[in-house]
Amino acid sequence: MTIETICNLLLDALTEAGFNESTLFNYKGVIRRFKTFCDEKGVTDYTPEIGQAYADDVISKKTGKYSAQRHYSQGRFSRLLTSYYNTGIFDLAVMKRGRQEPSNDALKVLYREYEEHLREQYSNENTVLFYAYEVFCLFKYLESIRLYEIRDITAGTIVDYIKTTKQNRQRAILCGLRLYFTFINRQDLFAIVDGMHAYRAKRIIPLLSDSEIQKITDAIQTSAISNRDAAIVLFGLTTGIRAIDLINLRLSDIDWDNETISFNVNSAQKLH
Repeated sequence: MTIETICNLLLDALTEAGFNESTLFNYKGVIRRFKTFCDEKGVTDYTPEIGQAYADDVISKKTGKYSAQRHYSQGRFSRLLTSYYNTGIFDLAVMKRGRQEPSNDALKVLYREYEEHLREQYSNENTVLFYAYEVFCLFKYLESIRLYEIRDITAGTIVDYIKTTKQNRQRAILCGLRLYFTFINRQDLFAIVDGMHAYRAKRIIPLLSDSEIQKITDAIQTSAISNRDAAIVLFGLTTGIRAIDLINLRLSDIDWDNETISFNVNSAQKLH
């Protein structure tokens, strides 16, 4: 079955099942990226193999880092197409988020232990996913060379692994490996990656101009914007607080007497 046909059938099935417009819009975006992915590989017919390859393509083209959104949306999408490929029915029950793990049982146990450790250390799920994904990639490489024991990893193993990765990924990879080798107390391997320095693209971060800030300020003062939304936007503009920290902010974080706001970003920080 062609890529075009099975994707159109999926949209029809989602529409018939009563999914809302925003969900359909999101799936159209996933389908658009999937078609581009297939065109680049010269694939015209759907198979579970091309679906899995797309599901595994979870590195953001912009940042070179693991994208949780790509993992979840592309994983659900490929499971839906594969269910139709195998049975002729889109099994909407497979739309739940899939768990990404190594195939080897020994490595799977080690991976789950590390995930548990990360969740004890970090409250931000994206941080957990970032570090866990780097170990998942390492374990996939170990599986490919049939190495299943951590004690058998050598400096050469790690150097060879890093050589297989893309340049724009290496900074994130080294960061993830440093943390993992500390966790498993392999100081010899930590010393190897700690001495490596990955290429870092220096991008100029764009800032809002004074006129753009004024336009935003004017817009939030209109009756079309609620006081709550206006306060959120104004707070973000004036402090530079990250969206995730703003979402997690609580009244108990505000010290009204000293006019400060404290919040946890894995290290203490205060806004005045």
